[in-house]
Amino acid sequence: MAALACVVSVLGDGLNFALSRRGVNNLWVGYISTPVSSTFTLLAMSCWQVTSRAQKIMVRVIPLYLAVWVLAIQFAEDTARYSVLAFPAHSVILLVCCLWTLGAIALDDRRDAVIRTDAFWISGGFALWAGTAAAVEPLMSVFIRRDQIPAAVAVLNFKAGLQLIALLAITAGMLCPVPTEPSGPSSSPAR
Repeated sequence: MAALACVVSVLGDGLNFALSRRGVNNLWVGYISTPVSSTFTLLAMSCWQVTSRAQKIMVRVIPLYLAVWVLAIQFAEDTARYSVLAFPAHSVILLVCCLWTLGAIALDDRRDAVIRTDAFWISGGFALWAGTAAAVEPLMSVFIRRDQIPAAVAVLNFKAGLQLIALLAITAGMLCPVPTEPSGPSSSPAR
């Protein structure tokens, strides 16, 4: 699920880049790719919950998140401009869910080395991604509305740097899984 979230984000970013190179307004792309990517992210977070109750709650967050997304776009957004509510609300919801997952993983007594799990790195990476967006989106919107473009560009560069670190953490979690230890002696015949 986390990999699908990343693929959707990369495809959205690629389309954003292609449209911007042609001078076409690309802000609408995020209004489509963001809820799709976030749904996969929340599904991934649900898989790492340590109790079935927590897993069910995380799955139930998805339709609530989508409802908030749709209502924010319908009643508070101008999709031709930078977001004032939908993206910040999305980022905060995602951040809370990722931090909840990190907390659940860290407090799980059955895990010895939390920092060595894929769930830690992936959910931590998504938390950094969402936290960065939660802080940056409102700032960027203010700077652009005030026609302070150099400040907006500086904020975007800061966001890009932190989100690169987040992607490295997510990638490490996906590509560098910790091998599981054997549960006991092998029942296979010796060679």
